[in-house]
Order: sequence, then structure tokens, then C-alpha cells
Amino acid sequence: MRRSLFFPVSLLAICSFPGLSSGSVLPSSANFNWGYTQDLGPHGTNLTIIPSVSATWQVSSRLAIRSSVTYLRERTVDQNQRGLTAGGTTRSFLGETRTINQTDFLPLATGLRFYAGGDVERTRGLFLDAAPAAFLARSPDGTGGHFFKAPLGFELGVGARFAGFDKSRFEVGLNYYHSLAVGGSGATLRPLERSPAESALSGLSLFSIYLGVGLGD
Repeated sequence: MRRSLFFPVSLLAICSFPGLSSGSVLPSSANFNWGYTQDLGPHGTNLTIIPSVSATWQVSSRLAIRSSVTYLRERTVDQNQRGLTAGGTTRSFLGETRTINQTDFLPLATGLRFYAGGDVERTRGLFLDAAPAAFLARSPDGTGGHFFKAPLGFELGVGARFAGFDKSRFEVGLNYYHSLAVGGSGATLRPLERSPAESALSGLSLFSIYLGVGLGD
């Protein structure tokens, strides 16, 4: 899944919310978020950028329906040693090969946002997000191709909103993403011996911090 497809797919997903396609219901706010995490590897120390877009539909002064689309890219490393064997025993090593595998996720989530404050200067202060999600995934199958899965999971978030210029506003927050493992044993994407077409997808569990800018209430 190429990064260039993120925004068209995001727009289509948000517009698929019931009532939006007919233009009868418009979101009360829209947001673009730029997040960072260290949990997507490959070494656990690399910062990975997480872009996302979201929209909210106000239900009351302290409650809104929230829909979001996020792009996640997980990288893992396979390390294989090549050796000369004689009589079933490895005599010497020729070297080590390292392969970086990349899995792309596109979580689609719709849930609720709870506000701690009232509708004051479009901020409402602190907020809490909770939503079930479908994690559309594209991962290498070990034969040079890819397979696709859509494991279920959820997203949680907490943050604060600040008034910006004119009708704009800013958000600072912390998100947690979790998805189930699917296919095969569901334990790993890196088995010791790959089958002709590996289709096991490990679950995600990661935190990210983000800064967002948006328009609306």
C-alpha cells in the first residue's frame, strides 16, 4: 500500500460514514494528525511517522462520534547465516544476510470522543477517544509476493485541544493501537522455515504521540 494512496483512501473511508455520501450530514470538525512512535522498528529506536485524518460529528457538548483513518508501517528484520556444510555439520560461515520486511496497515476506526470541558472557544479541553477498528494490512508472504488481511482491533486516545487562529484548533495527544493476530499460528511473521506462501500476521500493540491541526468545533 503506497503512501500516495493514503489520502484518497482516507477521504473515501470518511465519506462512507452513514449519511455523508448523500451530503445530508457534515462533520462538525476535521483534523490532520502527525504522530511518532518507536514501536514499529526495525530496531526499536527509530522514530516512525504516523499520519492520520479524522472527523467528528457532535452529539452533545461533551460527546461526539469520531471516525479516523491512519497509516502505519511496521518493519522487521530477518537475519540468516549462510555456511558451508560437510556431513551435516556446518564448518564455516560465509556471512550473514539481513532482510527488512515491511507491513503496511490502514486502520479504519469509528467510535466515540468524550470531552471533559464545555464548548469554550472550540477547545473543550481534555478528551478521551475509544473506537473499534479494522486494520487493513498488506504484508510479504516470503515468496516475493504479498498477502492481505483485515484483523480487528481497537484504538484508544487521550489528549487536549487548544484554540488556534480564526476557526482553527490544535490537538496534542497520545494514541494506543491494538490489533489481533490472524492466519497460521498468528505468532510471528518470521518463522524459522517459511512455507511456500506465508500468511500469518502478527498483532500490533503500540503507542504514539501526535500533534494535530483542524477546523471546526
